[in-house]
Amino acid sequence: MDQPFPLATACFKCWRRVQERNCIVHGYGDAKAKVMFVGEVPESLGANQTGVPWTRTVAGQRLQVLLRALRLRTASDPEHEEPRLVGAYLTYMVRCSTHADSPPTMIETSNCVAYLWREIVLVNPRIIVTVGEAPTRLMCAKLFGHVPGNVESMHAQPLPVDQRILLPMIDLETISKEEAHVFARVLSALLEE
Repeated sequence: MDQPFPLATACFKCWRRVQERNCIVHGYGDAKAKVMFVGEVPESLGANQTGVPWTRTVAGQRLQVLLRALRLRTASDPEHEEPRLVGAYLTYMVRCSTHADSPPTMIETSNCVAYLWREIVLVNPRIIVTVGEAPTRLMCAKLFGHVPGNVESMHAQPLPVDQRILLPMIDLETISKEEAHVFARVLSALLEE
Protein backbone atom coordinates (compact mmCIF):
# COMPACT_ATOMS: atom_id res chain seq x y z
CA MET A 1 0.00 0.00 0.00
CA ASP A 2 1.00 3.62 -0.56
CA GLN A 3 0.77 4.85 3.02
CA PRO A 4 4.12 6.61 3.40
CA PHE A 5 3.33 8.36 6.69
CA PRO A 6 1.52 6.13 9.22
CA LEU A 7 1.54 8.88 11.85
CA ALA A 8 -1.18 7.64 14.20
CA THR A 9 -0.30 3.96 14.47
CA ALA A 10 -1.13 3.57 18.17
CA CYS A 11 -3.53 6.40 18.92
CA PHE A 12 -6.04 5.92 21.76
CA LYS A 13 -7.07 9.57 22.31
CA CYS A 14 -10.76 9.31 21.34
CA TRP A 15 -12.40 6.59 23.40
CA ARG A 16 -15.56 6.27 21.27
CA ARG A 17 -13.67 6.11 17.99
CA VAL A 18 -11.10 3.67 19.38
CA GLN A 19 -13.92 1.35 20.47
CA GLU A 20 -15.72 1.48 17.11
CA ARG A 21 -12.96 1.65 14.51
CA ASN A 22 -11.69 -1.33 12.57
CA CYS A 23 -8.45 0.46 11.76
CA ILE A 24 -6.77 3.83 11.79
CA VAL A 25 -7.01 5.25 8.27
CA HIS A 26 -3.69 6.84 7.41
CA GLY A 27 -3.11 9.16 4.49
CA TYR A 28 -2.58 7.33 1.20
CA GLY A 29 -0.89 8.12 -2.08
CA ASP A 30 2.13 9.78 -3.59
CA ALA A 31 4.48 11.12 -0.91
CA LYS A 32 5.51 13.90 -3.31
CA ALA A 33 1.98 14.75 -4.44
CA LYS A 34 1.08 18.02 -6.13
CA VAL A 35 -2.45 17.83 -4.75
CA MET A 36 -3.75 16.62 -1.38
CA PHE A 37 -7.44 15.81 -0.84
CA VAL A 38 -8.62 16.30 2.75
CA GLY A 39 -11.93 14.79 3.86
CA GLU A 40 -13.66 14.89 7.22
CA VAL A 41 -13.63 11.30 8.50
CA PRO A 42 -13.43 7.74 7.07
CA GLU A 43 -16.77 6.07 6.40
CA SER A 44 -17.53 3.00 8.49
CA LEU A 45 -18.32 0.74 5.51
CA GLY A 46 -15.56 2.18 3.34
CA ALA A 47 -12.12 3.26 4.47
CA ASN A 48 -12.75 1.91 7.98
CA GLN A 49 -12.87 -1.56 6.38
CA THR A 50 -10.06 -1.19 3.83
CA GLY A 51 -7.69 1.24 5.55
CA VAL A 52 -7.53 3.28 2.32
CA PRO A 53 -9.27 6.69 2.10
CA TRP A 54 -12.34 6.99 -0.12
CA THR A 55 -12.93 3.32 -0.92
CA ARG A 56 -16.12 1.19 -1.05
CA THR A 57 -18.46 4.19 -1.07
CA VAL A 58 -20.31 6.33 -3.61
CA ALA A 59 -18.17 9.31 -2.57
CA GLY A 60 -15.06 7.21 -3.03
CA GLN A 61 -16.09 6.09 -6.48
CA ARG A 62 -16.77 9.70 -7.47
CA LEU A 63 -13.35 10.78 -6.25
CA GLN A 64 -11.61 7.84 -7.97
CA VAL A 65 -13.33 8.71 -11.28
CA LEU A 66 -12.16 12.31 -10.87
CA LEU A 67 -8.59 11.20 -10.09
CA ARG A 68 -8.58 8.96 -13.17
CA ALA A 69 -9.90 11.76 -15.41
CA LEU A 70 -7.12 14.06 -14.13
CA ARG A 71 -4.51 11.30 -14.62
CA LEU A 72 -3.74 11.25 -10.90
CA ARG A 73 -4.35 7.48 -10.66
CA THR A 74 -3.45 4.60 -12.92
CA ALA A 75 -6.04 1.88 -12.24
CA SER A 76 -9.15 2.32 -14.37
CA ASP A 77 -11.60 0.57 -12.02
CA PRO A 78 -13.06 3.20 -9.59
CA GLU A 79 -13.82 0.42 -7.10
CA HIS A 80 -10.19 -0.71 -6.87
CA GLU A 81 -9.35 -0.63 -3.16
CA GLU A 82 -5.65 0.13 -3.50
CA PRO A 83 -5.41 2.55 -6.42
CA ARG A 84 -1.98 3.60 -7.65
CA LEU A 85 -1.93 7.38 -7.23
CA VAL A 86 0.47 9.61 -9.14
CA GLY A 87 0.70 13.20 -7.91
CA ALA A 88 -2.20 12.83 -5.46
CA TYR A 89 -2.48 12.13 -1.74
CA LEU A 90 -5.72 11.34 0.15
CA THR A 91 -6.26 11.94 3.85
CA TYR A 92 -8.78 12.93 6.51
CA MET A 93 -8.98 15.46 9.37
CA VAL A 94 -9.92 12.61 11.71
CA ARG A 95 -8.45 9.13 11.19
CA CYS A 96 -11.04 6.86 12.83
CA SER A 97 -14.67 6.08 12.06
CA THR A 98 -17.70 5.25 14.18
CA HIS A 99 -20.38 2.65 13.41
CA ALA A 100 -22.94 5.41 12.81
CA ASP A 101 -20.57 7.57 10.71
CA SER A 102 -21.09 10.39 13.17
CA PRO A 103 -19.18 13.62 12.57
CA PRO A 104 -16.23 14.20 14.85
CA THR A 105 -16.63 16.36 17.93
CA MET A 106 -14.41 19.40 18.39
CA ILE A 107 -12.32 17.42 20.89
CA GLU A 108 -11.92 14.50 18.47
CA THR A 109 -10.88 16.89 15.71
CA SER A 110 -8.36 18.63 17.95
CA ASN A 111 -6.99 15.23 19.06
CA CYS A 112 -6.35 14.23 15.46
CA VAL A 113 -5.62 17.37 13.46
CA ALA A 114 -1.91 17.44 14.35
CA TYR A 115 -1.51 14.37 12.12
CA LEU A 116 -3.02 16.32 9.21
CA TRP A 117 -0.74 19.33 9.79
CA ARG A 118 2.26 16.98 9.87
CA GLU A 119 1.17 15.29 6.62
CA ILE A 120 0.89 18.66 4.92
CA VAL A 121 4.47 19.45 5.94
CA LEU A 122 5.76 16.03 4.84
CA VAL A 123 3.93 15.86 1.50
CA ASN A 124 4.21 19.61 0.83
CA PRO A 125 1.45 19.74 -1.81
CA ARG A 126 1.01 22.84 -3.94
CA ILE A 127 -2.78 22.36 -3.95
CA ILE A 128 -4.93 21.34 -0.97
CA VAL A 129 -8.45 20.26 -1.87
CA THR A 130 -10.85 20.36 1.06
CA VAL A 131 -13.73 17.98 0.44
CA GLY A 132 -16.86 19.17 2.24
CA GLU A 133 -17.75 21.79 4.80
CA ALA A 134 -15.79 20.70 7.90
CA PRO A 135 -12.37 20.38 6.21
CA THR A 136 -12.92 23.70 4.41
CA ARG A 137 -13.78 25.46 7.67
CA LEU A 138 -10.79 23.86 9.42
CA MET A 139 -8.29 24.83 6.71
CA CYS A 140 -9.65 28.38 6.37
CA ALA A 141 -9.36 28.89 10.12
CA LYS A 142 -5.78 27.59 10.07
CA LEU A 143 -4.58 29.34 6.90
CA PHE A 144 -6.61 32.58 6.89
CA GLY A 145 -7.53 33.01 10.55
CA HIS A 146 -11.29 33.04 9.94
CA VAL A 147 -14.10 30.62 9.20
CA PRO A 148 -16.21 31.33 6.12
CA GLY A 149 -19.98 31.65 6.28
CA ASN A 150 -21.16 29.87 3.12
CA VAL A 151 -18.75 27.08 2.23
CA GLU A 152 -20.75 25.85 -0.78
CA SER A 153 -20.21 29.20 -2.54
CA MET A 154 -16.46 28.55 -2.31
CA HIS A 155 -16.69 25.39 -4.46
CA ALA A 156 -13.91 25.28 -7.10
CA GLN A 157 -12.70 28.79 -6.15
CA PRO A 158 -8.88 28.74 -5.80
CA LEU A 159 -7.68 30.56 -2.69
CA PRO A 160 -3.95 31.39 -2.80
CA VAL A 161 -2.11 31.26 0.51
CA ASP A 162 1.69 31.58 0.68
CA GLN A 163 3.08 29.05 -1.82
CA ARG A 164 -0.10 26.93 -1.87
CA ILE A 165 -3.60 27.00 -3.24
CA LEU A 166 -6.59 25.96 -1.16
CA LEU A 167 -9.35 24.58 -3.41
CA PRO A 168 -12.66 23.87 -1.65
CA MET A 169 -14.93 21.17 -3.06
CA ILE A 170 -18.56 20.36 -2.31
CA ASP A 171 -19.05 17.11 -0.40
CA LEU A 172 -18.74 14.12 -2.72
CA GLU A 173 -22.01 12.66 -1.45
CA THR A 174 -24.00 15.61 -2.77
CA ILE A 175 -21.95 16.99 -5.66
CA SER A 176 -23.83 17.22 -8.97
CA LYS A 177 -22.31 16.18 -12.30
CA GLU A 178 -22.06 19.80 -13.34
CA GLU A 179 -20.34 20.82 -10.08
CA ALA A 180 -17.92 17.90 -10.48
CA HIS A 181 -17.20 18.94 -14.07
CA VAL A 182 -16.51 22.55 -13.04
CA PHE A 183 -14.24 21.35 -10.25
CA ALA A 184 -12.32 19.04 -12.61
CA ARG A 185 -11.74 21.89 -15.08
CA VAL A 186 -10.42 24.20 -12.37
CA LEU A 187 -8.15 21.58 -10.81
CA SER A 188 -6.86 20.49 -14.22
CA ALA A 189 -5.88 24.08 -15.02
CA LEU A 190 -4.14 24.47 -11.67
CA LEU A 191 -2.20 21.23 -12.17
CA GLU A 192 -0.94 22.51 -15.54
CA GLU A 193 0.44 25.76 -14.07
